[in-house]
Amino acid sequence: MTTELFDDAIWITAQDYLSKVRISKQHFYRLVERGEIPSTRLGRRILVKASALEDLENHTTKEKTV
Repeated sequence: MTTELFDDAIWITAQDYLSKVRISKQHFYRLVERGEIPSTRLGRRILVKASALEDLENHTTKEKTV
């Protein structure tokens, strides 16, 4: 599920994000709390900027080539 909020960014649910990366829920929530994953709360739901997933993919690709 994608949702557009205030700055025309595309947002995905935490579950969608977790289905694409290999980290635990607990680690994910710690990263969100520290601000390392750009996110916002909408009620009880946490939404993550889709660009964060792209940034993670780009970062891991760069690490593999180095």
